[in-house]
Amino acid sequence: AKLNFRTVEYHEYGVEGRLSAERHIDAGSLVTIDIMLAEPGVDYEGGQLYTPEADGSECVPEFRLGDMCLFVSHKYHNVKPVTSGRRRVLVVELWEGVEKTCAHRCVTAGDCPYTLERGHLAKCMENL
Repeated sequence: AKLNFRTVEYHEYGVEGRLSAERHIDAGSLVTIDIMLAEPGVDYEGGQLYTPEADGSECVPEFRLGDMCLFVSHKYHNVKPVTSGRRRVLVVELWEGVEKTCAHRCVTAGDCPYTLERGHLAKCMENL
């Protein structure tokens, strides 16, 4: 099967920042790639990526500036709260649908009419 980009997201967490769901998965995607854009212990404290394991333990990979962590998207994962600084990560999700260039986290396997311009227009309309 050919994998394509589903979404490419920049995640930045400040103090207390983390994923909201304790047992988070990237539903609909097949492979998730996280690329660390900040140096733990220098740019931020806390904020460790972790995965709960079947035996009840947690796997906490060493994840430093420039490192990549690749895992199957249906594996539960989360980020511990950031205690200081700013944690920055590029998150890439791959799937078997068509490559996505729309300006949101798309769940449509086919063509999507949503564009960045439509997103900005919708935000403007909300403020009228």
